[in-house]
Amino acid sequence: MHNLLPKEELQKLLDRPYSSTTLPRKIGFKNISFAKPILKTLNEDLKDLLHHPRKDSRKRIRTAYKLFLANFVTCVFTRKGLSIAGGKKSYKEDSYLNKFFLTQRAVQQVVNAFIKAELITKSKGNPLKKEVNAYFPTRKLEELITPLIYSVVEEIDLKDTFIVVNKPKDKKGVTNKHKKIVVKEEGDTRQDEYYVTPFSEETEIHTLTKGHSDIERLRKVNTALHLATFALKSPVKRIYSNNSFIQGGRIYCSFQNLPDKKARIRINTLINGEPIAEVDLSCNHAAMLLATHGIQISKDFYSDVAYATLVSREKVKFLVTKLIGCPEGVSVDLRVNKLIADGYEKEDIPSHEERRRVESHIKDIYPTLSKFFKKGLGVALQSHEGEILLDAMSKLVDMGIITLPIHDALAAPISKINIVKDVLEESWMDFFDVDFRPHTKIDYPDGLEALKLAA
Repeated sequence: MHNLLPKEELQKLLDRPYSSTTLPRKIGFKNISFAKPILKTLNEDLKDLLHHPRKDSRKRIRTAYKLFLANFVTCVFTRKGLSIAGGKKSYKEDSYLNKFFLTQRAVQQVVNAFIKAELITKSKGNPLKKEVNAYFPTRKLEELITPLIYSVVEEIDLKDTFIVVNKPKDKKGVTNKHKKIVVKEEGDTRQDEYYVTPFSEETEIHTLTKGHSDIERLRKVNTALHLATFALKSPVKRIYSNNSFIQGGRIYCSFQNLPDKKARIRINTLINGEPIAEVDLSCNHAAMLLATHGIQISKDFYSDVAYATLVSREKVKFLVTKLIGCPEGVSVDLRVNKLIADGYEKEDIPSHEERRRVESHIKDIYPTLSKFFKKGLGVALQSHEGEILLDAMSKLVDMGIITLPIHDALAAPISKINIVKDVLEESWMDFFDVDFRPHTKIDYPDGLEALKLAA
């Protein structure tokens, strides 16, 4: 598997700053024949720094080294640092880090070795804010490990349900990541401790009936993906929100965290060695709401509104999404600094005057849609999206076609993208019981623009 990422896009990625951090996940290396030369170079550079006279200690150091190196590959592409606790209690029995067979001494030796070799930098945590130490790859490490994008794999356990239900957010809109409900299947005899998941210090077990539709389809999809090769390989999961099986419910995997706007990395990756394309459901939240009333949205609703109101398309998209998701009695938050901190680009954040123009225009041309604004429907619509994508992905597996989810889009080998487009549109039509197709668009990799004209 060769790294075919365009150099200019890879440079754009590496020039972007790291933002937030993430905890280590159970990621390892596959496709070792390709990764071996890079791993050998790193092993030689760090050999003396990682050495320990005791055999048992060397084994623990090796475990921590391989886990962190694989996680750093993901960090480079998602532009997130790696949070690693240093305190003794973080390694006690049944703690999150202990479940990776990590010990405090082994972890300390590994991170110190990375730092001395100038492969990572450290940002010291703040105990008062309950922040642990964070580590960020240097350019030296970035350039070494970017070719490993197809070699890192998060474990796929085909006995799992691949369903997560998040707890409700607090009054400040924050979900406590240290508490999760984990879903298991009726008849699963494994101990509850097996199901402790990333970020969870307290885990509640929720049991679904054997043969539940979500479990059956997710296992089918993950069984197909288990043998596939793709960037940042991980299981496909369905994640619900607010302790509810009718809120949230989108389909997720690590692949969709690859950047594709400021640096077009994701669209230039491969599935099983073949270039990909992505088929996207256009203006989907607004389109779904209108479909419940048998109304078809215009082909490029966002652009139409943008032209009529003299507001950019990205700002219109931002506003419509926020207005649909905003709870009743709550105003759309347009605080620039907060939104930038949340990952939005400054040029995509509308002013209050632009919001008024957009809202007024939509009320005139789509009064049915405007009635759905500020009803907090975003999480319910995500459930619809998840159901449509999972239905399409399951049907495509039956046809021998592998796809990967990206919110309201599917990525697939480029040779199959027109079939994927048809199946995704049919799943959408079946869900809403309408006789018109949703508007979709296909994005192709750089250098294959001719395919756009032929499609």
